[in-house]
Amino acid sequence: MNLSLSIFANLLSDEDAKRQINCEQIQGLIRLLDETTADEEFEGPRDVQIEMKGRLIRALTNIAQGSASNRDILVQNGAFKSIGAATLSEESPDLYEVACRALRIIPSDAIQRKLAAATCAEIPAKALLMDRKIARSAVRAVSNLSKAINPHLTSSLL
Repeated sequence: MNLSLSIFANLLSDEDAKRQINCEQIQGLIRLLDETTADEEFEGPRDVQIEMKGRLIRALTNIAQGSASNRDILVQNGAFKSIGAATLSEESPDLYEVACRALRIIPSDAIQRKLAAATCAEIPAKALLMDRKIARSAVRAVSNLSKAINPHLTSSLL
């Protein structure tokens, strides 16, 4: 499953694939992230679970790059909540880096940035405390989310 998710996320970096994915498929990926995050439902080694979360978040981010409608579908179906739950339960720098990329790319307007900041502001805040490579991703995510000038972001960083 882990290898399949990697291949799927790579395929979604193709422009044609981003345009062909539909709402139900996006909803299914978000549901799969939620199920992978739920400890009691995941059967397998912890490191594989973390890798799968990262691959699913990367796939969702790649989908977001396809169009504004894909980003809207992601936001309307709770992608930020799912990304937050999947990431904040872990201490993996690689997972935080992927999540910070998602927070930078998925929100397409001020309303979506505010929602992302309200739901996931802790992600870049915790990532800033990790190694330098992750901190760079965190700074880019904070820069994007701060466009919404949200107190949630500020309080998480303090």
